[in-house]
Amino acid sequence: MNLANIPLAAKVYLGAMGGVALLGGGVAIGAHVAQGGTSTSSPSSSVVVGTPAPVATPGAAAKNTAAQAARRAALNAEAQVLGISLKQLNADFKAGQTVQQLATGKGLSESQFQTQYQADLKTQLDQAVTAGTVTQAQEQTAITRLTKAIPNWNKVAQARPSPSPSATP
Repeated sequence: MNLANIPLAAKVYLGAMGGVALLGGGVAIGAHVAQGGTSTSSPSSSVVVGTPAPVATPGAAAKNTAAQAARRAALNAEAQVLGISLKQLNADFKAGQTVQQLATGKGLSESQFQTQYQADLKTQLDQAVTAGTVTQAQEQTAITRLTKAIPNWNKVAQARPSPSPSATP
């Protein structure tokens, strides 16, 4: 048999059929592997594949709750020192303003703001301890961490942009 004597249409047809056969074989192998390689036909031998449910450890949940409470306390303290509502503070952040800009607008220096902020932060975290959201140790850790530098003082954390759908060709 000489390949040059076979018409082009027949070559394309045979190539396509070979591709379909390979694809079908690949699908069959994939299905076999997904079933765990069992070839018994009894209905009780079906394989169920699932992901385990995440196990929330009490320590991790408590740390997350405490971290959220500390962030809320810091924001509330910043708003109190600036004499504005938390809603207004968030709107100012979204507008790109920093705490430094807002404090300067209120006539507060960094040291004045820092002094008032530390007192208000302690009050906010004391309330969280009383509510049982934060432990004494977590409060001390948060105070140490949040008073080293004023959060949002000279920059505002930008919200991460949501991924936009990409165009399909």
